[in-house]
Amino acid sequence: MRKIVPRVFRAAFLGLIEYFLIYVIPSSILSGILPATVLKDVEPLLSAFATILVFFTVVAQLSAETILGHALSVAKALTLIAFLIYAFNGGVLTAEVMGIHILLDFRAYLGMLITVELLALARGVLQAISLLSEKVEQPAV
Repeated sequence: MRKIVPRVFRAAFLGLIEYFLIYVIPSSILSGILPATVLKDVEPLLSAFATILVFFTVVAQLSAETILGHALSVAKALTLIAFLIYAFNGGVLTAEVMGIHILLDFRAYLGMLITVELLALARGVLQAISLLSEKVEQPAV
């Protein structure tokens, strides 16, 4: 019980900080910069992104130093890859501004983001393997 309570408080604290950094501050900044028509398209994506990150932060803190924690880091990487592909519409964004059709090609940027997440995925797998190999090497008591 003494180990669980500090973990829960730490997870809640980190989740709250991440919520403010990833959702509250950017949404307040964007509401002053973007017009309402663009903001209504961006707000659900920002909310979903913040929800994904806060969920995985809290759950990862609760299951730190376990095989479940490493599995969650792999799941987080896969979830973020899928979300980034969806949010960036496969790397090609279109917009209509004052009757002008704008096409933005973000495929290179999306590729870099996916590469970073693939590295995080590989890190999670390697950490899980390391944790399991350490448990196998420990003598049975």
